[in-house]
Amino acid sequence: MGRAALAAAREGIRVVFSDVLREGRATGSEPIPGGWRAVEDVPVVACYDRYPSFSHRQGWLALLRDAGDLPVGNPPALTELCRDKAACQRVLEAAGLPVPPQETRPERFGKALAAWGAGFLKPRHGTLGAGVRRVVWSDPLPEAGAEAEPLLLQQAVTPPPGAAGTCVRVLVQRREDGGWTVPSQVLRWSPDDPVANAARGAVLRPVEEVLPGASDRLADLALAASRALAADHPAALELGVDVVPDSGGGLWVIEVNAKPLGRLEGLARLDPERFEAAHREACLRPFRRLAAWVRRSGEGRGDPTNLRIP
Repeated sequence: MGRAALAAAREGIRVVFSDVLREGRATGSEPIPGGWRAVEDVPVVACYDRYPSFSHRQGWLALLRDAGDLPVGNPPALTELCRDKAACQRVLEAAGLPVPPQETRPERFGKALAAWGAGFLKPRHGTLGAGVRRVVWSDPLPEAGAEAEPLLLQQAVTPPPGAAGTCVRVLVQRREDGGWTVPSQVLRWSPDDPVANAARGAVLRPVEEVLPGASDRLADLALAASRALAADHPAALELGVDVVPDSGGGLWVIEVNAKPLGRLEGLARLDPERFEAAHREACLRPFRRLAAWVRRSGEGRGDPTNLRIP
C-alpha cells in the first residue's frame, strides 16, 4: 500500500495514513522514497476507509464522527451492509444472484439442517472465518440467545472433489470513470478445513489453475453482486466477493467484504514476477477513483489532491 501511495503522489494525489483527524486536518505519516515521514495538520478532502471497523469498532465510529461531512470512499453504510451477512444476502437474493439458503432463527436451525444435510454456522457479523463451523443434523445446536454474537445458518455447498473447502475471493474495484473492473480472482483451497479462509491457513492459488474456464462466470457474478450492493453508494471503491464452487460446476455467492484484504498480495509474495504489478495497481486504483470522484463532484474542501486513509 505504501508503494501504491508513492505512485499516487507521482500522479498528484497526496496520501496520508492516519487515524487522527481534527477539523478536516490529519496527523499521521506519508510514504517517501526509502521510508516514511511524520506529517501534521494536513488538509483533507476525502477519506478512504481501511480502518478495522470490526475489531476496533469504537475507534472507527469516533473517526467517522471526526470526519464530519467529508466524503468517505467505501462509506460506512456500505461497510455495515456487508458486515451484516443476513442483510447482505437479502440484497443479493433480491438481485437474483445464486446464494445458498440461510436461516437466521435458531429455533429453526434443526429443521433446516434436516432438509439440507449440512450447513455452516456463522456469526452474523463475523470476519476472517472466525467462529464459522460446519454442522450436520446430529450436531448439538445453539439455542436462541445462547451465543454472545447472533448466529445464522447457511446451507453447505458440496466442494469439488479433492478439497474439504474451496472459495474464490473476487476483487471488484471502481475505475476512474466510475465503471467496475475485476483485477483479481484468488482461490483459497483447503484439504481438511471446510472453511477455506486464508486467515485459517487455506492455500492461495490462481483461480485458473484450479477452476479452468470459470473466470468469466466468476467475474460476472462478482460484478452483479457489487453493483447490487453499491447501488446507493456512489463512493464505493472496492468489494471482495466470496464465491464458492460446488461439485457440479455451479457457483454460489456466500459473502461480500467491504474491506477486502490483500489475497492478491499473497500471490505476489509467492510469484512476484507474475503478480506484483497487478497487486500494486489494485492498491493504487481506489486512490485514483476517489480523487477523480471528488474532483468531479465538487465535494470536500481544500486542495483536492490531499486524500487520507483512516
